[in-house]
Amino acid sequence: MAGPIAGFISRRTSIWAASLLCIVSNIIMMTTTHIAALYAGRLLLGLANGMFMTFAQLYIQVMPCPPIPMSRSKKPTDR
Repeated sequence: MAGPIAGFISRRTSIWAASLLCIVSNIIMMTTTHIAALYAGRLLLGLANGMFMTFAQLYIQVMPCPPIPMSRSKKPTDR
C-alpha cells in the first residue's frame, strides 16, 4: 500500500505528510483532557511512524550511489 502512495504523491511529499501527521497527533495528545482523544492521537502517531519507516526506506533505496574513485596504482588490470 505504501509503494503506490509514494509513487502517486512522490516519496519526499510522503515523508512531509508523515511529518505533518506526527505534528497534528502530538498537538492532539498535548492539548486533550479526554482519554478517547488521547487514544486517537496515539493511533495517528502510530500511523505516522509507520509512514516514516516505509517512506524513508523507499526514499533511501532509490537514491543513486556515488561512484567509488579508484586510485591509479590499484586498477583491476594492474598486477
